[in-house]
Amino acid sequence: MAILSITQKVTLQNLGPLTRDGYPTGPGYISGDNDGLYNAACWSWALTGRFLSVANHNSAPYIYENLFKWGNGIAKPPTSVNRDTNSLANQLSVSNPITIPILLNVLDENLANATKGDKMSQNAVRIALLRISAIANGFTLGNLSVTNLVVNGSDVSDPILGDYALHLRSTSWYGWDHWGISILLPNGTRSFVQKVNGSNPSKVPYKDGHVFRNGIAMWDEGMPLTSIAITELLQEQVNIIVAS
Repeated sequence: MAILSITQKVTLQNLGPLTRDGYPTGPGYISGDNDGLYNAACWSWALTGRFLSVANHNSAPYIYENLFKWGNGIAKPPTSVNRDTNSLANQLSVSNPITIPILLNVLDENLANATKGDKMSQNAVRIALLRISAIANGFTLGNLSVTNLVVNGSDVSDPILGDYALHLRSTSWYGWDHWGISILLPNGTRSFVQKVNGSNPSKVPYKDGHVFRNGIAMWDEGMPLTSIAITELLQEQVNIIVAS
């Protein structure tokens, strides 16, 4: 795990004013590069700082699909947490026997009402899934009482999340549309750092494949935004964020 120094935060802040698209890291990441960052999806950047295959047990698709049992296929709401022998839920509980069982219980307690359309239960599932994904990928959760879930807005100026946060936008309470991370800058603004596969929007003269820093908000604006506090970033993320 890693943090940004004050000097690095000031340098990031001095890239320019926060904008919707942000500022690309240079020189860009080219399709076919060994680091694979060009091909990294939004969730792969946010959870690992590098490319991760969807088949990896720590990937967002694997976690979100395999934590549950499904009644009518993956496109339908889950019916229960999968606690079968050798299930992902059991594996994660062994590796983190304190927090993961609590979060799995949150899923158990809220699935039925979430399926019926209860918004509070749906939000509880969103938050638990985000926290489970963070833990599975080596993050340490910040204050568990601090969560933001807003619609048609962002928490760009909200310092309550602390220095670092993990974010997810999703129209589905058991899925996602976009992931990202953020950093609280010395001037009190929150810099969102994000990418997508192929990293649109592209920026001339940079080649495609960027991580974009100093975004004023998470992309896919208008979708519910779930945010959780984390205490540090991954070293792979810091390396990219401070790249010139």
